[in-house]
Amino acid sequence: MTAPRRTSDETTFSAAFPFLSNPAWSAWGDFLQRVEPVAKSATCFQFATLSFAAQRARARLDTASRLTVCRSPQDFVEVQTDFWRQAGDDYAGLARQWTALWQQSLSLGLGMAETLSREAEAQGGFVPPRDVIRVPAATAEGSPRKRGDDGRRAA
Repeated sequence: MTAPRRTSDETTFSAAFPFLSNPAWSAWGDFLQRVEPVAKSATCFQFATLSFAAQRARARLDTASRLTVCRSPQDFVEVQTDFWRQAGDDYAGLARQWTALWQQSLSLGLGMAETLSREAEAQGGFVPPRDVIRVPAATAEGSPRKRGDDGRRAA
């Protein structure tokens, strides 16, 4: 018996998680659909890292096999130099790839956060407060209050 062919729309969240069609879960489904691009970007980052590790492992094994056939110290130095030059190029390429993936992921995440915040404000929903640094208020004499004046105690 052969497995049924999957269509492209069967790979969506609603097909993968049929319970999300329930109205009680619709907000969760909306959230998952909005997070999907960020999750895909993170997956690409992990894939790039694992591919790089495999590539470097293959290079190490190749270098070991090349070292076994070296006839002179000059051959040995040449093989080692090639290995380290290629390693430097590979690490630089990985850094460029990571940077591009992080930029993409962060821009997607920030865009998603801004959209969700705007929608929550428009619907009158809860909007979490922004990070605010509190500056101690000045006393009547003009100098800042001393620690512990607000009644809080350190644990």
